[in-house]
Amino acid sequence: MGTMDAINRALDTFLAAFSPSEKNLQYVINYFIPSITKEALERSLNAYALWLKTKDESLVPYFDPMYPLMNNYSNYLNGKMESAIRTMGRRWWKYLQPVLNDPKKIADMIGEKKPEIKQMLSGTVGQLYMQYYAKRLTDFFYIWLWKFPRWHNGCGGLIRYGLISQKGNLWGLYCRKCKTIIPLDQFEELTYMKK
Repeated sequence: MGTMDAINRALDTFLAAFSPSEKNLQYVINYFIPSITKEALERSLNAYALWLKTKDESLVPYFDPMYPLMNNYSNYLNGKMESAIRTMGRRWWKYLQPVLNDPKKIADMIGEKKPEIKQMLSGTVGQLYMQYYAKRLTDFFYIWLWKFPRWHNGCGGLIRYGLISQKGNLWGLYCRKCKTIIPLDQFEELTYMKK
């Protein structure tokens, strides 16, 4: 009986590490916070600074994290683990959402992964960008966790994330069946969720 008790205790300890709680949040949050290279952040901050001055919408794809997030997570979002990760993310959402939506915490976590970019995030433009970045990070995971899977109104094809334009390396939503590109700001009106 002692061996079974030891196995059960070990399993309970292992599973507890993955059960949603403030205490266990760090186990999961690293999965949801992407790594950013110094070069990529530099490009994003330059485009964002120019956008702050000009409000030129053509600059948005050069700093909006939504596109790289789709690229980074497309294997998970479209793969065999999709439903398991979505289920886990929904269970953890009440703990994840406040962290994802906190620019200072996001900047600190990104800075810990890549200390060389910590200083870049400490300036005025870096802090403003982290506010934008945290909001988009929250939007991205909220949309994926709570608004998907979805199907195209036109043909009933499954909506996927993927490369939608070689020019500019743009990632986005598209219909797997008819290949129609679904703009992010229209995904709810052009697609549906099955009940």
